[in-house]
Amino acid sequence: MIKAFLLGLIISVCAGVWIFTKLNQRTGYGNGASAAKGAAIAGALIFVIVFSIGWFMFG
Repeated sequence: MIKAFLLGLIISVCAGVWIFTKLNQRTGYGNGASAAKGAAIAGALIFVIVFSIGWFMFG
């Protein structure tokens, strides 16, 4: 279970940072709050998906 949690955490944080960077570039650098909200929501969804898959894989 801890393996699934760590896997989900690492992947979701990395994906969230990447998504934040892309959103910040596309929407302009003055719109950081909106980019942060979008990246946080996407990171949370990615965490749930990866954690669920990891839970089934690692038991």
